[in-house]
Amino acid sequence: MTRNAILAADAVEVEDSLEAALEIFERNKWTDGLPIVPPTEKRVAAMLDVVQRDPQDVLRILAPSGAEATVELTAINAVMAGCKPDYFPVVVAAVEAIADPAFNLGAIQGTNNPATTMIIVNGPIATELGINSAGNCFGQGWRSNLTIGRALRLVCQNIGGGQPQITDLAVHGQPGKIAFCFAENESESPWEPLHVERGYSSGENTVTVVGAVCVVNIIDGFSTTPEGLLTTIIHSMDYAGQTRLGRGGELMLVLCPYHASLLAEAGWSKNDAKRWLHDNARIRFTRLAPGKVEDLSAMGFSEFVPLSYAPEAFVLVVAGGPGTHAAYIPTFGRETKIITRPIHKN
Repeated sequence: MTRNAILAADAVEVEDSLEAALEIFERNKWTDGLPIVPPTEKRVAAMLDVVQRDPQDVLRILAPSGAEATVELTAINAVMAGCKPDYFPVVVAAVEAIADPAFNLGAIQGTNNPATTMIIVNGPIATELGINSAGNCFGQGWRSNLTIGRALRLVCQNIGGGQPQITDLAVHGQPGKIAFCFAENESESPWEPLHVERGYSSGENTVTVVGAVCVVNIIDGFSTTPEGLLTTIIHSMDYAGQTRLGRGGELMLVLCPYHASLLAEAGWSKNDAKRWLHDNARIRFTRLAPGKVEDLSAMGFSEFVPLSYAPEAFVLVVAGGPGTHAAYIPTFGRETKIITRPIHKN
């Protein structure tokens, strides 16, 4: 049996002031700590008009609350986050993606790990909506990136029940637990984009959701060969305290256009890079604490532990602007799978 969301769709009457609305939302813990856009009937209706679906249609049931994420409740959270109505189909697709059992939203919502929901947008819609894929794509400056990412997080909190210090037990958390959304820089990538690699056509629009733990910055402006660059990358990924070491899971790498071009100009495909990374990304036992060595030895490892279970465990995306930086985004290990879903405009 499903339960009601924390934030109900029933109308709440308040005096005609922003301060009064914010007071009610803060008191009821319906916000993420930032001010929200009051979800008036007019604003919610404008959001709903874009998708042309029955407001009571259930998109998915979300964990850990077991509440129904209806189209209307999702629209309310999208308004609160500051989304323009045109962004709403992306939010809807992201909600459908995180509810896939393989994504394991309940584990991500309830862990003491800092894992959060990260959105990658592919297809023409990224340009249409102005979703940043270039410089500072993880950061501030783009309403589309921040409000789409924030809308999904508010859905996770207000419908899915991921309340901090109650069900969300993250020890420290991370800024991505407010908003984490960007687009792949398809125009500057020498390879096929992520959604094409995952079975969609280049003209289709998709969201890919990732259970992202953090962002590890990697800088290499000196390497001139694929092997040199990837050596820098693997020795930036092989830190001893990462999530689920030795227990599988996918590994997300975001390469800047310069690094992707360095690989491609040397004749390397994405699969070539993945195979090299799989063969060489490992941590030797000499770098680990005795207790961790004992744990890994009991799992059948000896002398070293590989970071990946197979080449396809590496997920490569091209994003960012000019420069020589890459980003390693560890995921929540084998507890979660990266999920891609189509965006339907109406």
